[in-house]
Amino acid sequence: EVSYDDVTEAANAALKRACEPQQDILTRVDYYIFLESQRKLYARYLFKIDIPQMLKNGDFYLEYQPQYSLSRDRIVGFEALFRVNRKVQINVSTIDIINYAEQSGNMVLLGNFILKTGMEFAKSIEGMGVCVSLNVSPVQLMQSGFVDSFLKLYRSFDLKPGSISVEITESYVVSDIAETLQKLNILKSNGIDIHLDDFGTGYSSFSYLSVLPIAAIKIDQSFVRNIFENRVNHLIIKMIADICSHLNLESICEGVENPQQLEQVRALGCDVIQGYVISRSVNAEKARDMIVNYHYQAPVQEAPIENVPKSGKQGGSK
Repeated sequence: EVSYDDVTEAANAALKRACEPQQDILTRVDYYIFLESQRKLYARYLFKIDIPQMLKNGDFYLEYQPQYSLSRDRIVGFEALFRVNRKVQINVSTIDIINYAEQSGNMVLLGNFILKTGMEFAKSIEGMGVCVSLNVSPVQLMQSGFVDSFLKLYRSFDLKPGSISVEITESYVVSDIAETLQKLNILKSNGIDIHLDDFGTGYSSFSYLSVLPIAAIKIDQSFVRNIFENRVNHLIIKMIADICSHLNLESICEGVENPQQLEQVRALGCDVIQGYVISRSVNAEKARDMIVNYHYQAPVQEAPIENVPKSGKQGGSK
């Protein structure tokens, strides 16, 4: 049987060839037909995923990536991230599983698992000054009974205001601003913070910021990735950070991977960072330990080579 890797490799090769400018129209059509056949073959792998059964088997879990306040020098939040147990032999990504859940009618079931697990963790660290961010799929949000079921679960844990936040994507806001506003206002009135995720990557409208009951804007990692090479990205981050400051919102910068990026986004006025420079996502036990014990320390710069003594023993430790 053709493997998953065979499918993706063939599809990527076909797409590359189809986009070559020298290809005539018939050749391109042939390649696109091939791509469609590969897409259907790939779908066979997705259809082997039985989300309800995997939930029963305990095949899914959450990890938590810390969000670090640059001004307070401490962890102030975690984003709950969906994961699949390594023991499960499956050749699709977690994003593929989420997308398939949305398409197959299983997103509410999977989403409830994510919300419940995230709230359990939030309850376990309540009182430690940390907020747990839960990603909510647009498919969940569009459900007529979403707010009621969410609040029922929230109240069952007796969580205090500020214990959790809900992350929504900019694209969902654009799709139906009136319905979105109504639902978010209800959540906000019950002590649940709203974070606007991936801001600036879609059809951004600053008019939304004046009406949405949001507490934070998350700056997408795509702007951080080339912050030193791309002047536009540099300016966008500063602009969003400035807007957040004037509107009394928190700016959370995602994808900060090294000390140089950290210092740059600090200089641009970002409040909170999230990324590998602080930590990858960790399990609940490690996350609880990090709240108390973690403090960011910038790496010590090594002395320039010309300042190193040419002879004799060098002081200090390695």
